[in-house]
Amino acid sequence: MKRALSLVLAVLLAVFPAACGQTPADESPAESQTPETAPATAGATGAALPAVAGDFYAVQGSMGYNSLFNAGEFFYELRPRTADCLVYRIDCATATRQVLCSVPGCTHDSESCPAWLPGLLWDYTIFAAGDTVYIYKYRTSWEELDWDTYYQNNVAPYLGEEFTRGGMTPEEFTTYQRNMYTQQMQPACLYAVGQDGAAQKRIDLSENLNGTIYLGWCDGAALYGSLSDSGSSDPARGYRVDLATGQVTNFALQPGESVFAAQGRRLVTGRFLTQEPLPDAQTENEAYQAALQNSTMECDWLDPATGQREKLLELPGKLFLQGSDFCGLAGGRLYFDERQTRPVGGSTRIALRAFDLAAGQWQEVPHSLPEEGMWLNDPTVVGLPGTAAQAGRYLWFGVSDENGNMRMQILDRETGALQETPLTPQQVRNQQDRGRLPLTDDGRFLLCVEEDEKYDFSYALIDAAAFLQGSTDWTPVTTMER
Repeated sequence: MKRALSLVLAVLLAVFPAACGQTPADESPAESQTPETAPATAGATGAALPAVAGDFYAVQGSMGYNSLFNAGEFFYELRPRTADCLVYRIDCATATRQVLCSVPGCTHDSESCPAWLPGLLWDYTIFAAGDTVYIYKYRTSWEELDWDTYYQNNVAPYLGEEFTRGGMTPEEFTTYQRNMYTQQMQPACLYAVGQDGAAQKRIDLSENLNGTIYLGWCDGAALYGSLSDSGSSDPARGYRVDLATGQVTNFALQPGESVFAAQGRRLVTGRFLTQEPLPDAQTENEAYQAALQNSTMECDWLDPATGQREKLLELPGKLFLQGSDFCGLAGGRLYFDERQTRPVGGSTRIALRAFDLAAGQWQEVPHSLPEEGMWLNDPTVVGLPGTAAQAGRYLWFGVSDENGNMRMQILDRETGALQETPLTPQQVRNQQDRGRLPLTDDGRFLLCVEEDEKYDFSYALIDAAAFLQGSTDWTPVTTMER
């Protein structure tokens, strides 16, 4: 699955405007920027967007999907099984996990269960808004096949005596493929499950959106995201999906612009600018790459409802051509890992910087990283606004040795201390697969202490301070049966 935030930068590079008339930024980031307000622009469809309903919060992180959502005292998890997924609620107070279903006698294995979803984990995103848990599913198949045709192509050839797929029986494999078929043929939609687990409602989208449209943020009433049309000089499109009706509405972006973060009631967008029209990348690649070296990445605030924008910051575009990356947003700070390409291959870290959105200034991350090979894992909090995790106190870094063994260190931004964690290499890899380190409202980490081959996770809770002092005395999260 794509890394969505890196994909934003890749898309921007692919869709440079033909001529922007912008002057490239200086070689180093400015300490502050004076916002300039641009004229409001109309929505791409001509339809007016309602005002942003509340503070934005992320519903996806850098992996481009999300199966664990932080609601502070609870986490909502989409848990995979062989042929389907189930929605669970993790109660942090009791350290228990339970299927989000209150239907008496339910076996949780069909669409009659409010917590049941067909197919694989990767094509779903789970999040909460108000008193409802939502699962967003985008279009996963370009084909429209009936079950008989799908069966003849994907099931029948594998049901003979030599059948060995994953140790499943022919009946199990048929059920697996039936669920895969259901997931793939279902158009883009939202599944809505009440927090009491009594019922599930499917809300079909008015437009059959596919996975190249990244809907990463929610205001409590709608999802927001973007896609730039490669090769087009027309304004790129932003997308708003109403949670109540599934109505898809567009809002205008500048050529080559994409949404890559959100804070408060505004989106943060980025686009690369050049002084001159770009040469054709296919026929004049050397000149094309040289022109990109003199580009600028401009980031703006954007109110999607009014089109009102303010310039936020500029960065030299060549930093991103040399392996630099946007890492994520936490605690009101945008994190950038600035790197420089080495002649022998790979890249060397120049700096890890944070741009404080409230102050409009750059800040050095308060620690010199001891190892060049360490990377900052996505700090973006996938959870409700107002949760303790949104303060972005803890950042975690990973490093892998020549044998692939991973270690994990955590930076406490309040104290500036960088601590090695007591996790085993496999447990560190488990956290890496999760993409982030969840923090509860009462100051505990939700650790992934075990993972099986089906990406099913076992969790444990531990006080953050004790964990950073080397403790492994965590409390396992117990799965309860209704």
